[in-house]
Amino acid sequence: QDIDAFIANRRIPADKINATLKDQVRRFLTGQYIAAQIDNWLELESKKYKISILLAEPEEPRFSAYIDESPARGGKNAAVTIVEYSDFECPYCTRASTTLRALEKQYGDNIKLVYKHLPLVSLHANAQNLALAGVCAQAQGEGYFWQLHDKIFENNRGLTLGRVKDYVKDFGLDMQAFNQCLDSTETA
Repeated sequence: QDIDAFIANRRIPADKINATLKDQVRRFLTGQYIAAQIDNWLELESKKYKISILLAEPEEPRFSAYIDESPARGGKNAAVTIVEYSDFECPYCTRASTTLRALEKQYGDNIKLVYKHLPLVSLHANAQNLALAGVCAQAQGEGYFWQLHDKIFENNRGLTLGRVKDYVKDFGLDMQAFNQCLDSTETA
């Protein structure tokens, strides 16, 4: 019952719900339950006994990502770099994109946004082609990539490569070069 509620709350499409997913959710919820029980036990025990924590608090992890050739916008020397691993067809990525745009507006050149293609081909039929379209738009100029990025995330319901080609044509890209790029084995 908790498993079904968990899945329903996340609006997972019915065709993606299967025994494997339910087992993963069950294991996740079991882990959450066990962690809550441990926290409750620790809280009760700490009221009974004097407890000292001898371990140093862990440092916040920092990660490095190779971003040299990835599309980026924002401050070149920004204090914060956000690396967005995303799929143009993913509804959750669309939500994240909205949040990232708000952060860009709020912090301006104090942040830099870097985009990394992560097409979820097992979930989204057009993910790979849309990622390739992004790469091919970037090949004609980084500004074109970001125009396409924003346009796709504003209109990503029922997106097809044909519609994306209409977008990039409107942006003024060289369509012959764009189509050659899409067909190139080097791009893939």
